[in-house]
Amino acid sequence: MAVEDGAVIGHLLGSLCKAQSSAHDPMTSISELIAPVLKLYEGLRKSRTTTNVRGAVANRTFFHLPDGPEQASRDKVLADFDWKTARREWKWVDLEYQRDLLGHDAVDEASRAFEQWWSKVGSEKGRTSCL
Repeated sequence: MAVEDGAVIGHLLGSLCKAQSSAHDPMTSISELIAPVLKLYEGLRKSRTTTNVRGAVANRTFFHLPDGPEQASRDKVLADFDWKTARREWKWVDLEYQRDLLGHDAVDEASRAFEQWWSKVGSEKGRTSCL
């Protein structure tokens, strides 16, 4: 998540600099647009990071079970696990969850969101979008 967060914030701020510098007749300074871009960033990242924090909390419980019936059940499930047909009792073994977690293109998502945001901001301030 930290790498994605850094890539997204870097992409958004870089896109802002590029868009602002190529805008025709910029009426707003770039510093006035930082807070709105940070709001855009928060909107993009909040849901995804919340989901992953919840997954980490669940893993904490799963991986740190004290010796006993729950731990024995977990160990049996792991020993007998059939990756192709088994139920997905724990998110970390759910292949769809893993595809979403590991295959998500956060920079592409940020790029699309920035284009939409900038086209709105640009038209409100008398700019044309450079994207």
